[in-house]
Amino acid sequence: MISMAKKVLLYEYVTGGGLINEALKSNLYKEAKLMITTLIKDSENNENINSSFFCDNRLSISSVSNSIKINKKNYKKIYNKKILDKFDYIIPILPESNNNLYNYVKFLNDNNIKNLISSPRAIMNTSDKWLFYKKCLNSQIKTIPTYLDKCDLRSNIVIKDRYGEGCSSIKLYKTKRSIIENIENQNKIMQPYIEGIDLSLSVFFDREKFHILSVNKQNLSINKDNLIKLKSILVNITVSFEEKIYALVNKIHKSFFGLYGYIGIDIIVDDKNIFVVEINPRLTTSFVGIKYTKGINLLDLISKKNPYKNIISGKKYLINL
Repeated sequence: MISMAKKVLLYEYVTGGGLINEALKSNLYKEAKLMITTLIKDSENNENINSSFFCDNRLSISSVSNSIKINKKNYKKIYNKKILDKFDYIIPILPESNNNLYNYVKFLNDNNIKNLISSPRAIMNTSDKWLFYKKCLNSQIKTIPTYLDKCDLRSNIVIKDRYGEGCSSIKLYKTKRSIIENIENQNKIMQPYIEGIDLSLSVFFDREKFHILSVNKQNLSINKDNLIKLKSILVNITVSFEEKIYALVNKIHKSFFGLYGYIGIDIIVDDKNIFVVEINPRLTTSFVGIKYTKGINLLDLISKKNPYKNIISGKKYLINL
């Protein structure tokens, strides 16, 4: 019996029409384009999957034959159940800001549209940094102390959007006095600035188990406006504390019910601790390098067809942003 290839629709927010009514100048654009172009190439090399993707008509990749062009007149296609039901699965790649990811996945679930991503509840528990902090405390997962307003911090305070993705709008303040006017009524959180090694973990979560795909080194910098920016990622580094990382991911897998698919976990490692900074319940930029370092095609993982057939364990891949 010949199995039919699965029809998969990719919806990456920045390149897929999420910004159709505004200038295409998102600070996430470079990362977004890297991810969607890699996914397109992966699908071309996967006989088990036929993929299509939503594409902002202003982009050159909109000319690709399997693109579904989105413009200002037809952007509601993204929410058109008749179109979405033509596919076996939807893979959403949206930012957590403004609850974009949560709202879209909830829409898919409410309309019984099959998708390959974490549950809405898991997305909310990881997207909302205050909920995430409390969830980590309850699960005894070491994370960075987090405050909504009042705190005892006096200096070196990091301010983040409560609902934000990656290094978007993260600013370091030297003194507490300088931040008072910047945090009131703005859905921000405060955290102490922690020195350490900035790493990310690329993990694939099944319902019952998980696979650590790679450990990655993040190169962060602080610009003249004290904004913390991600400059580059070195994918697939080796570390001396692999057992501790496995134990940490195992605890996350057991504590954050509903996480599924590719998950990015940001951590800071100092002399004594591993702090979980955040969990991204979606594709992250690091995945771009996994194909080149491990020979793993993400869509192979999804289709479960020989996902680990070309392991190249020692190779590294640098992503400049």
